[in-house]
Amino acid sequence: MQKTKFTSPKEYMKHRRPHAFSDSVLVESGELDRSYLEYLLSTMGERSQELSFEAFAKKLCEKVICPNLLQQTGPVAGGDGKTDTQTFPVAEQISELWFEGINKKENEERWAFAVSTQKDWKSKCRKDIEKISGTNRGYKRAFYISNRAAKANIRASLEDELTKKHNIQVTILDISWILDQTFKNNLRDLAIETLGLSVSYKSEKSLGEHDYSKQLQLKNIIEKINQEIVPGDIHWEQVPMFIECANLSKELEEPIL
Repeated sequence: MQKTKFTSPKEYMKHRRPHAFSDSVLVESGELDRSYLEYLLSTMGERSQELSFEAFAKKLCEKVICPNLLQQTGPVAGGDGKTDTQTFPVAEQISELWFEGINKKENEERWAFAVSTQKDWKSKCRKDIEKISGTNRGYKRAFYISNRAAKANIRASLEDELTKKHNIQVTILDISWILDQTFKNNLRDLAIETLGLSVSYKSEKSLGEHDYSKQLQLKNIIEKINQEIVPGDIHWEQVPMFIECANLSKELEEPIL
């Protein structure tokens, strides 16, 4: 008996209404192997590349969790701020344009991030979350990002323990999460650039005919919005511009930059 090929909802709708989707093609050359990246990440602590891992983790979090992360300064990762990075307040009008992140709370809540390459990730996680809690800055969420592998049951148990103890929602992200997000979201270029990897992988978009026209329309609308609209004072007559902007962005399958 022949197996029926599974068609995803997106593929089905794209077949039915191709005009509502991007007609550009992603052209990839070279290769970044998952096992190679896993080895590099898991050994960064032994090679004294903590700062490189911290930079990559921050860039990845900006893409996957929330884009409004502070750039840390100082000669040592984390400095005296007790966090490796944290969110900064953003106006609601700005956050409404975000296409990246897990929800819309990060523009109004304070979230803290700790990044580590230490082998004993559990002890380091406890220390970092305790430091974050001890700042009394009102953090609502705390993320601990490690280049080590953490078993799901151990990770979940520690998250529950620390969340209850410090009254901050704690999330632990290990190397499996990093790899999954890097390859699932096609962020290999980000890893190569941030970590300075010597691989030849390159991903370029071959722009389709319809996408070219839509990009010009989107550019004109964004210019009009920037010239005519004052943030915090948007009138109902101007709403159609934002709707058209959102529709074009959806059909291009790209965020508004």
